[in-house]
Order: sequence, then structure tokens, then C-alpha cells
Amino acid sequence: MESSAYTFTSVINKFDEKMGYHYFQVPHDVATNLSDKFPFRSLCTINQYSFHAGIVKRGLDGFVIQIGKAVLKAANVENQQTIQVKLQPDESEYGYAFPEEMQELIDQDEESRKYWNAMNPGAKRSYLHYVNSGKSVDTRIKRALLIIERAKELYFKKKK
Repeated sequence: MESSAYTFTSVINKFDEKMGYHYFQVPHDVATNLSDKFPFRSLCTINQYSFHAGIVKRGLDGFVIQIGKAVLKAANVENQQTIQVKLQPDESEYGYAFPEEMQELIDQDEESRKYWNAMNPGAKRSYLHYVNSGKSVDTRIKRALLIIERAKELYFKKKK
């Protein structure tokens, strides 16, 4: 697989009225040049706003990236808008930005690191999103502590 960036034009669409999520199509050749296994993590840029995203297979030969309201707002785009997209492989360890507050916690406490490392990659990404979405440092610290407590519960539940 090539590891360069790809640019293309797509259109923001909404899944349906009941779901709040939007998506845009990723051309087949772009998706398959980025990876041969899906879902696949990528770094996506729309209107100079970059975010970590998953490319998923949809239908027989289609690929999409799902986006929520926060990304729509940050990228300043809306439903049915044509967008310029830049995609490249996400080479981060977790497929998501790792917040400083969480890093400090697992660097300082060996037990916290053990619980964090025991979680599966999807759970780690979800929790990192939760911590990163906190607007203040205090909120991100509180969330990081909550996540480690949750990881501890899951760790001991797995051991039984």
C-alpha cells in the first residue's frame, strides 16, 4: 500500500433523519490504495480542519467516512455541501490524538498504565475521544481519572 496523501472531492450526506450522523463517500481507488483491510484509520482534512477518522466499507463497493456534528461545525461544512478532502494513513498509535492529561496519568502510575494497556483498541479510541472533547484542563483530568477507574473495573471483570 502507498503511504502518501490523497485529495478528492466529495459531498456531505446524512444517513437518515433519525440519525444525527453525516458521511461522505471515499473513492474506491483512494480507499484501496490506503489499505486492503477495513475499517481503516486515516487522518482526514476538510477545509484545513484535520481529524482522525475511520474509512468503512458500505455496500458492495463503497467506502465512507462518518462524521458528527462537532466535525461539521469545526470544518464549517453542512449537509449536501461539496468538499475537498485530503486523506492519509493515520500513523498514530491509537488512531486518535492522545491527550496530555491522560499521558501524564499513565506515565505517573504503573497501575493506571496496566489497566489502560489491557483495553481493546476500539475502547481506547472511544475514551480518548471522550477526554479530548473536554473543553477545560480540569474536565479532561476528571475524565481521564474516570476512564482509568472504568478500565480498572473492566480489567478485574475480565480476570474473573
